Amino acid sequence: MRVDGPVRVARLTLLSPRNPRPVMASFYFGPRAGHAEVVTRVRLNGTQRVVALAQLADGTLWSSEAQVEVTESACLDMG
Repeated sequence: MRVDGPVRVARLTLLSPRNPRPVMASFYFGPRAGHAEVVTRVRLNGTQRVVALAQLADGTLWSSEAQVEVTESACLDMG
């Protein structure tokens, strides 16, 4: 998710509705943070929808979602 323009992002939360714990990560940005950008890796068990929820400094919420294709599971037992 990218938020362009003169808005300030206060919090960014990544959600995976199919996970037992849907909140994968939450990032907070203070008033001096400047441009809010996050790069992270997450582990998913299968193809699913991932949602990014941005709360702006004025309290409004923006969201974006993407279907993430998982082609190979990282949780295989190799022993």
